[in-house]
Amino acid sequence: MKIIIALLIFSIIIIFHELGHFSLAKANGIRVNEFCLGLGPTILGMTKGETKYSLKLLPFGGACMMEGEDGESTDDRAFGKKSVWARISVVAAGPVFNFIMAFVFSFILLSCNGYDLSLIHISEPTRRTPISYAVFCLKKKKNKLKIYSTHYLTTLKHIHPIEHKRKRPHNGSL
Repeated sequence: MKIIIALLIFSIIIIFHELGHFSLAKANGIRVNEFCLGLGPTILGMTKGETKYSLKLLPFGGACMMEGEDGESTDDRAFGKKSVWARISVVAAGPVFNFIMAFVFSFILLSCNGYDLSLIHISEPTRRTPISYAVFCLKKKKNKLKIYSTHYLTTLKHIHPIEHKRKRPHNGSL
């Protein structure tokens, strides 16, 4: 089940990426021959207008195949016949759409879950512990120490230094 969920999430990312290439290719007047999800032989396919939409056998990868993308073409709507900025926008659209998707998903997650910003206030920490050094540095710089969970505060209160003295024999051997 986890593999199916991973493939589904990966497919959504790929579709969104390829949709970036596809939408800017169409906006710039570039002919798109095929828009597919997956690699290998075609399982499902349909043609709408000049573009073939297909689902391939292997569920990873995808493509937005444009006219003249791989070589020379006599078509006026070929990828190679468009301006440099039109080609740059089509090529950059996939990664830009990935950033947009990441921003939207991050916004949704933070809106649903939020984040917890806690402040640690320590009165007198035990000597010779990492937390006492942190408090010393904070008092010296007059800053506030920020953490993202109150669990650390309760955990740090119970830390006590362990003093261990090892007795050595008088002859110098361990």
